[in-house]
Amino acid sequence: MSSTACPLCFRRLDSVRFGCLCTNSGCVQKLDHGEDPEATAHYGEPVNRRPFQILDHPWRDDNDWVCPNCETGKYVVDACPDCHYPMWERDWRQAGVTTIALTGAKSSGKSIYIAVLVQALEAYLLHSLHTSLKAVADADQGLSRLGTADRYTNYYQQRLFVERRKPDATPVGTDKWNWRVPLVFSLGQIHGMPRYLCIRDLPGEYIEQAMSATEWDFLGRADGVLFLFDSERTSDVQNKLGRHGDFTVTLAANLGLPPLDVLDSVLHMIGPSAPPLGLILAKLDYIWALRDVEMLGSLPAAISNLGASYIREPEQRENLTDQSHWAYPWADENGTYHPADPSDRDFLNEELRSLLTALGGGELLARLSGRKPSLEHRLFAVSALGEPIRGKSVSMRGITPYRVLDPVLWLLDRSWREA
Repeated sequence: MSSTACPLCFRRLDSVRFGCLCTNSGCVQKLDHGEDPEATAHYGEPVNRRPFQILDHPWRDDNDWVCPNCETGKYVVDACPDCHYPMWERDWRQAGVTTIALTGAKSSGKSIYIAVLVQALEAYLLHSLHTSLKAVADADQGLSRLGTADRYTNYYQQRLFVERRKPDATPVGTDKWNWRVPLVFSLGQIHGMPRYLCIRDLPGEYIEQAMSATEWDFLGRADGVLFLFDSERTSDVQNKLGRHGDFTVTLAANLGLPPLDVLDSVLHMIGPSAPPLGLILAKLDYIWALRDVEMLGSLPAAISNLGASYIREPEQRENLTDQSHWAYPWADENGTYHPADPSDRDFLNEELRSLLTALGGGELLARLSGRKPSLEHRLFAVSALGEPIRGKSVSMRGITPYRVLDPVLWLLDRSWREA
């Protein structure tokens, strides 16, 4: 959908109720308002009550509402009327907001994927849509937590691109706010309106223990749910690469619950809603590595197929005779939006069904069909690094991601083309 939404609870915002929240840090520090039950339920952690009011029209100035504590509208921001989450930009309600939940079992590579995705998305927007990506500043100065830019730098970018080491798992202990609040990016003006992307990165170990609760309701409201299926968990990788000295393969017993069990939890928490589901075969480089340690003839045809679409990026738009057949959405020199041609995505989807079956992942597809037969889903394959991790360091040859944009652009294109 191309309408606006709350970045936290993912509810679509209407033109009937408008929340006003005072973000003055002094109001939090000086007053003991008790707990805010609505915010606490959606965060999953205690949140102090702060001056809040619902209006039937957008807040404009002090004549609409002032904080009863600090007696000014200086710190008032637009907030979600349901979960009380503050919006960043004044144009938020006039923008197109795409909401994505990123899920998967423990150690499936979500942190690495986000680190590389943001870099790839920034380059794509500049080259193909003539816009720029910007981490949106946090409007809520009343809570001590890092904004999107600082969280991306500290938890994703620094470790991978500067220290060149595998990022830590999404923190669930002392840094609990990191995953309980969304990463929010401005994508610029696309197809006639300002666009934003909200990503909620959910730690696998927390999903494994999750029960149905208000804090998980956002999954059923998302524009799309992406589930990373770890190639490192497949029997071929465990058995053949696990005993090969050149590769670091984590034993399945140390990787938490099996992905199928985690997928069951995600499908349960989605509930009766049916947001599109992208199943991502992550760490595809482990599958490629099988070709380096096995004779091609001994591998299933789906793995040894050197011409398969999942081992190459889509053709560059400039090289196409008819650019309307490009696999990704793009804008021409006049700013006219051109949606993606789905043929590459359709072909990739069918190839990956064969690959998953060859890797013993047929049960994944069967489980999905059995649990939610009407749920729209797509298969994707990504390699965020281009090579398997060796020890805890990335390859000295650098990071060469493959197809990391595919799942996110699938969902963004769905939103953008509906404008």
